[in-house]
Amino acid sequence: MVGMKPKDMVPSAAVKFFGAGTAACIADLVTFPLDTAKVRLQIQGETHKTEVASATKYRGVFGTITTMVRTEGPRSLYNGLVAGLQRQMSFASVRIGLYDSMKQFYTRGTESAGIVTRLMAGCTTGAMAVAFAQPTDVVKVRFQAQVRVADGGRRYNSTLDAYKTIARDEGVKGLWKGCMPNITRNAIVNCAELVTYDMIKELILKYDLMTDNLPCHFTAAFGAGFCTTVVASPVDVVKTRFMNSGAGQYSSAVNCALTMLRNEGPTAFYKGFMPSFLRLGSWNIVMFVTYEQIKRGMTRAQQYWESMVGFGPADVPPSAAVKFVGAGTAACIADLLTFPLDTAKVRLQIQGEAKASAAAGKGSAVKYRGVFGTITTMVRTEGPRSLYSGLVAGLQRQMSFASVRIGLYDSVKQFYTKGSDHVSIGSRLLAGCTTGAMAVAFAQPTDVVKVRFQAQARSSGHARRYCSTMDAYKTIAKEEGIRGLWKGTAPNIARNAIVNCTELVTYDFIKDTLLKSTPLTDNLPCHFLSAFGAGLCTTVIASPVDVVKTRYMNSALGQYSSVLNCAAAMMTKEGPLAFYKGFMPSFLRLGSWNVVMFVTYEQLKRAMMAANHCTTVL
Repeated sequence: MVGMKPKDMVPSAAVKFFGAGTAACIADLVTFPLDTAKVRLQIQGETHKTEVASATKYRGVFGTITTMVRTEGPRSLYNGLVAGLQRQMSFASVRIGLYDSMKQFYTRGTESAGIVTRLMAGCTTGAMAVAFAQPTDVVKVRFQAQVRVADGGRRYNSTLDAYKTIARDEGVKGLWKGCMPNITRNAIVNCAELVTYDMIKELILKYDLMTDNLPCHFTAAFGAGFCTTVVASPVDVVKTRFMNSGAGQYSSAVNCALTMLRNEGPTAFYKGFMPSFLRLGSWNIVMFVTYEQIKRGMTRAQQYWESMVGFGPADVPPSAAVKFVGAGTAACIADLLTFPLDTAKVRLQIQGEAKASAAAGKGSAVKYRGVFGTITTMVRTEGPRSLYSGLVAGLQRQMSFASVRIGLYDSVKQFYTKGSDHVSIGSRLLAGCTTGAMAVAFAQPTDVVKVRFQAQARSSGHARRYCSTMDAYKTIAKEEGIRGLWKGTAPNIARNAIVNCTELVTYDFIKDTLLKSTPLTDNLPCHFLSAFGAGLCTTVIASPVDVVKTRYMNSALGQYSSVLNCAAAMMTKEGPLAFYKGFMPSFLRLGSWNVVMFVTYEQLKRAMMAANHCTTVL
């Protein structure tokens, strides 16, 4: 946070966010048993009304750990680890990753930062982090407090079950239970921890006691851990008790604190002090030391990357091979990450047909509601693998389809503009339509097979249409002829002309505007914003054609006489809203797909250009 000279490259916001989250997760993995011991000691004095109180007595840090291992097994020390890592990845990214930016905001960019400014920055980022990550903290504490006894039922069976049970039994508000004491606790912790670390490190560097290296980070982190534990322990105990309490046990955090004081005396507020200090001290050391090293490593990598590739218009343009391979690979990565949303979208889009088939006794009557309802229903009735039905065909499609439609876009755009630097919106639209149509003509069979796989339900009472990707290609060709593999080409060309025009042109246009009219450079935030905007615009415009394309591709032989007949049947039987079925998963999928794909594509393109440049130089 301090100690870097002005000439040093300042870490970007992305570097700070990712570095802080990763470092916090590593620190949590190392120190989690101490945190669990702390929670057990903090809640020891209270007796639950809704649960049979455990007769287990904990004494001291290592006594608690030993007792837990003996009575519940070693795994009990890591109860709530998943929620803990979720918490750190979201919580630490905000409270630590934003601290320097918030400090600069309060100082109006001046180099001098007073103690009040540091305190304000610490309070602000701490409160923001709690508001964002509170549900993960509630689940973590509940898991850590839950005793695994042989004859007693456990409150929660898994992290996901904990989120669902708390939301069902206590309402969504239950996931934000103890938010106020947690904000108070984290305002204190953040101020004490970050400000103390910042000041100790600054003093060490100012008086040349050490350089900005590992021993300096270790000393500053240890001092920050001790100060934080002393100051924050009372609020931490109240926060833990209140979060872990059953519905109605305490009317408020203040009531919880008063009950503790009345029943157990003032020393109750320092229960678990030793594990708190051991945990927070060691956590701080691991976290801050790791954070400083990750931040430096990523900054150096970014600096090296920029020196190798650069961002200016004079750069050597990527070759056609780079664009082809980069686009195909990036699209496959995006598909792997977002495929369940695409499958949910297909199921929702064909649901009107599925109802009709079920009424006629020809299919399943499974009802899908919303994006996550569809995913949950599929996992429950068909298993998790059903979300990835058709993945092989999907990856085949992306490798061939995206390589053509994205890889050729710049070349076709240059063809229409006759090499001119000025590119009109008409030229962009023409280029998008052309590459979209070419890609569909080339990759249509893979899309047909993908949609068929995604649409077929793995229910116990019905035979599956296709056993494998190769079987699907062969069966469709045998039963419907080779033309069956190109079924729905017309609506798919229409859909992809719209998608390609909207997606590529919007991305191209937004990126161009951001580079010309904002301080953003050709980097990750610019690519992210451009991709997200392109995803939103594309979903709104292309959804009706996408639904018709999906229905027609998935239809049995002779079900519809043509694409127009399919659209007319939808309008007659289900009304105009049928054309926007699956809109939310379409947007979630296309928005996230666009972000992953375009960001990955830009980075792959640069990496391949850098590698190509190195090879040429050598």
